Amino acid sequence: MKRRLLSSVIIFVFVAVSLFAQSNEHKQILVFRKSGITNIFYSDKLSKIELSKFDSDSVEHNEIVSQVFFRNDDTSVVIPIADIDSVAFGSRNTVRAKNNVRRLTDSEADAIEMFDDTKLQYKEGTASSLIVKAGEKVYYDKITDVLPYGLCASVKSVGTEDGVTVATIDYIEPEDMFDKYFLSGDDIPIKSRALVEDDDFDFKMANFDLPEIELDGIKATGNVKLTSGIKASDVVFDLQNHYYHAVITVFISPELKFSCETAEGTDKSFVTNPMPLRFRLPAAMGAIALTTEIGGFIDFKVEAGVSYEYKSEYKAVFEWERRNGQNTFTKPVFTQNPIGDMEQKTECYLDGELFLGALADIGIGVLFDRIGAGAQIKVGPSLQAEFNLGVLNELSATYSEELFGKASLSLSAKLAMETYTYRLTNWLFGRPDRTKLPFEVEIPVEIGTLDLFPEFHSRSTVGRERQSFIHSANRARAIDVATYSEKSVQTPVEIGFEMANSKTDETIKQLWDAQNSDILQPKSTETQSFNAEFLLRNELNNINPDEVVVRPVFKYRDKVIKAAPVSPITGMFVSPIIYHGNRNQKYVVSGQSVVNQINIDQTTFIEGNILPVVELNNKYGGKQTVKTIEFYEDDVPSSSGIPKTSLIGTWTGNVMGENIVLTFTDDTTGTCGSVPFTYKVNTPQKGGVSIKMEDGATITFYVLALDSSTMTIIPQASKKQYTLTR
Repeated sequence: MKRRLLSSVIIFVFVAVSLFAQSNEHKQILVFRKSGITNIFYSDKLSKIELSKFDSDSVEHNEIVSQVFFRNDDTSVVIPIADIDSVAFGSRNTVRAKNNVRRLTDSEADAIEMFDDTKLQYKEGTASSLIVKAGEKVYYDKITDVLPYGLCASVKSVGTEDGVTVATIDYIEPEDMFDKYFLSGDDIPIKSRALVEDDDFDFKMANFDLPEIELDGIKATGNVKLTSGIKASDVVFDLQNHYYHAVITVFISPELKFSCETAEGTDKSFVTNPMPLRFRLPAAMGAIALTTEIGGFIDFKVEAGVSYEYKSEYKAVFEWERRNGQNTFTKPVFTQNPIGDMEQKTECYLDGELFLGALADIGIGVLFDRIGAGAQIKVGPSLQAEFNLGVLNELSATYSEELFGKASLSLSAKLAMETYTYRLTNWLFGRPDRTKLPFEVEIPVEIGTLDLFPEFHSRSTVGRERQSFIHSANRARAIDVATYSEKSVQTPVEIGFEMANSKTDETIKQLWDAQNSDILQPKSTETQSFNAEFLLRNELNNINPDEVVVRPVFKYRDKVIKAAPVSPITGMFVSPIIYHGNRNQKYVVSGQSVVNQINIDQTTFIEGNILPVVELNNKYGGKQTVKTIEFYEDDVPSSSGIPKTSLIGTWTGNVMGENIVLTFTDDTTGTCGSVPFTYKVNTPQKGGVSIKMEDGATITFYVLALDSSTMTIIPQASKKQYTLTR
């Protein structure tokens, strides 16, 4: 008979859910269990129900022992069939007070100024109609600041103390006030909810400063712009069975700006105090309330100097249950919300872990219960590295491949959750008498690695001066250096170049050209190329290229960091080895017989017979695509009388650091300053202008734009644009 009854219950659930699903109704399915637990489901959020031989501990039995409810979000609940007492469809909310028990109206409750378990103190001037009467049994079923767990009391007396009305009361257990008090969820049709499910959050916004700290070797400042939301779902309030339940979802979107300096061995935690944002969210018609305080925190376990900006969105979902006075929490499901674009940029040194962000302290209050439960949730970025100030200082003095490789941060989104109980008092005075619960958890979600330094690929050769607008017939010797980077960095990096002694690594000269855009742009993996040349004249006249190295250098936290050096290649024709493939792990080099070879900076070069396969690495050239104009012989005069594409006239401007005056005449002659020249247009290609001066010097540039007053050009020896004025 018992087995037949259970089968009937199972069939009834199957049929009812199928009918609800077909009509798309948002209806509760309540499974009341003999153990006192009530499971709540919604018909439009269930995908299927199955019978199973596996119990909730995944132990297989010979017969069906459980019923599994599968939700649309891929979660499931296993309920032992033997524990099912009854099943209800739709709301079963019931509040039935005993005889001679009266509920206070909202106006009566608002008139109370203070409550301390033994008396009610009324606001001055409260009308007598709003004051309780001696002998009454009264209750109030909403959680407020003054009544932090509602009210269940009998009134002993009403009198006056210090000119205000005071009612002396005895607390009554709620079981003695109600025949039944059961609330669960809601039956709001899904179509009347917000279009996006998460929009039914109670969203709050705040803009506040992180704790400003100057203590024990720590200096820190920061600001947080915060959007946060919280909601409770699947709420059950069952007074008679002492069972309470809620699924709590917390949404936090912090935008952080933070800087700090800490000493070695720092291990401290700071929280904004007082919390800048406080709000309460009632659930189950006010029988359960989530009272939330939100602020910022910083956890230092680190030696650091950090300037950091970060923006993202997080969501944490956890389940809370109170059964016969015992609180339990489930491990949160923690995600970095995919609808949020995570952004960060930093320039720092850091050895250890820095964890900072938003803190949500959620107090869970249950109507008529003096003891509340709480969860303190910290979410934000966690930065970890082994890159301290000593490493940074050493890299500014000399290059170390090992130390250079430490310039990165391991980044994760992290949730840290602690739980506790506390005695419910006036909310305005915080949550005293906290007792920590054993459940706590940390959940890191690895995001990746943030590279702090560029990764350079450099080459250097010895030749003749090239980076001048006017190419002299007697150009100086020069060491040319070129580099490129394809690694994404977090902030713009100013790039320079250094010449150093190859034996001592002592700096001889550095070149910087920030005005002409030698800046490595952040957030890019495209090839970014830079080059410079050291002219071997004046103070460098006696430099021997075989005794120096050159390298990229860059500015980082007010220090100049040295990248890997390269030796200039000189005195030989070189061509890179080309590997045609391998056969039995033997590589074959193309070309004719090798005359000589040399190894420089772990790269092998060959001289002599030129290899027939030539593969040039154009990444060093800083190439760019431009559109040039084309000169015509028969120009149509413009309104000013000067042909639109005519060079005729005198042009002035600063090009590559030189003040230039060029005068063109209509007979293909002209002057550069006072030196005569002849010129050709559309050579060596369309838009090109080639000038040959009497002293043997040459000028070549390409015209990108030309009108009656200005001309935009790119010199042949440069990738930068300059403007000349007619």
